[in-house]
Amino acid sequence: MRWLRLGLALAGFIVALLALASGDQRLVWGSIALLTGSLIVRLLQRRGV
Repeated sequence: MRWLRLGLALAGFIVALLALASGDQRLVWGSIALLTGSLIVRLLQRRGV
């Protein structure tokens, strides 16, 4: 599960950089979704699920 969280976070940051470079609003929302997914995985890990 650790690798999933790390992968989602890295992908979110990469997509965020691409969004800044291209100015595409859809990429911004994609990066937010990926980073939110990473946060959810982290919270689930903390709960012990």
